[in-house]
Amino acid sequence: MNAQTNTSTCTSLGSNLRQGAIFPFALRAPRSVAAVRAIAGVFLIVLGAVFCGVGSWWGLALFVAAAANLELARRLVITSRAR
Repeated sequence: MNAQTNTSTCTSLGSNLRQGAIFPFALRAPRSVAAVRAIAGVFLIVLGAVFCGVGSWWGLALFVAAAANLELARRLVITSRAR
């Protein structure tokens, strides 16, 4: 049996991640998705601060998730301006 590999999916996912988009909808409406990601990032920062404030170190993990959301939002805005 010949196993065929589909590398187009991997390469398109890589280029979408460089643009800040994981889902195809993010490429169609980048500013809306960037706004939702930014709001989610701010919410995760606030929630992480609350968790760290009460002594739970799980808040640090939320800061990492917030940074990822804010970075993807920034990439979406930059690539939407370039189009």
